[in-house]
Amino acid sequence: TKLDDEASERGTSVYVADQVIPMLPEEISNHLCSLVPKRNRLAFSVYMEFNPKGGRVGYRVGKSVICSKHRCSYRIVQELLDGVDSAETAEIKFIDEPLRLLTAWTRTQQGLRDRAGSLRMQSKEQKFVFNEKHDVVGIKESAQYFSQTLIEETALAANQAVGDFFRQRGLPIIYRVHPEKDPEEIEGVIATLERFKVTVPQKDRLTGRDIGDLIRRVRSRPNSEALVQRIMGLVERADYQVKDHEDVAKHWGLAREAYLHFTSPIRRYPDLIVHRWLYQIITRQEEAEKELRAGALVDDLRLKASHSTMQASVAQMTERAVFDLKVCQFVEPHIGETHDAEVIRVSRGGVEIKLN
Repeated sequence: TKLDDEASERGTSVYVADQVIPMLPEEISNHLCSLVPKRNRLAFSVYMEFNPKGGRVGYRVGKSVICSKHRCSYRIVQELLDGVDSAETAEIKFIDEPLRLLTAWTRTQQGLRDRAGSLRMQSKEQKFVFNEKHDVVGIKESAQYFSQTLIEETALAANQAVGDFFRQRGLPIIYRVHPEKDPEEIEGVIATLERFKVTVPQKDRLTGRDIGDLIRRVRSRPNSEALVQRIMGLVERADYQVKDHEDVAKHWGLAREAYLHFTSPIRRYPDLIVHRWLYQIITRQEEAEKELRAGALVDDLRLKASHSTMQASVAQMTERAVFDLKVCQFVEPHIGETHDAEVIRVSRGGVEIKLN
């Protein structure tokens, strides 16, 4: 359909400072396919069973109907977990016990990821404050809550289960691939970091956990922001590729194999493709599996994977460009004024500062 052609062309939703440019029309992405309290919504669910040590021992996937009981926020859920007694936490007190069970499971999963060498880091995000005329009147750091990781870990687990679904059947599909950095490029970055007295572990293969440890070590240093950007030079970019059970997809940052994107079909086109083939295989089984293995269809998937990777990069560049534009709009009325500032980074491109 024309709707699908447009979604395929866009490849992803774009999140800029003050709006979202959706992959699918707002009537779908913000209404029909978005959770609304006390309204039934069609979904594709992954049901997983874990043992006490955090290992997944079983899973199944299937179409479902979800009825959200209450619209929560990360802040209110965190306050409930922290024991804050307020009118807002009282409204979600009925999910206190399952939230604490989910918290325990999440911490177990984080421990497993750490031991596997997964990259886990807290990034600082900034957001704009707008007035009623939609002018930028402030820039502040977004609050970070542990409650956010409850969603992150369940999404990782669901994505992994669906990736295993295709791998166990020997089927090609679009996976999320994160390669290791080229050794020669790594040597150059390590040499630069050593000039700043940042010691990189001497080992044949750096893990995501090594990178996370490096970042945590430099956080207390006065030039931490510049150092973190240089450390991230040790990390390659992830992309979308078609893989199968023989040419297994590897995700270096997550220390996982056969990992894909499934949880956001209304804002990422690769997820939508995964949903469609998941349903086809469940309902038509051998017939659908034969179709998915066909050479022409695999070639088409490769084209879509490549295009989605490119569009994700374009979206990221757009987000950065709009962010820079909003910063300029915020600063412009103050040209000529004097302010205290901290120098974050000096490069050929200019001086990066943070106003106090």
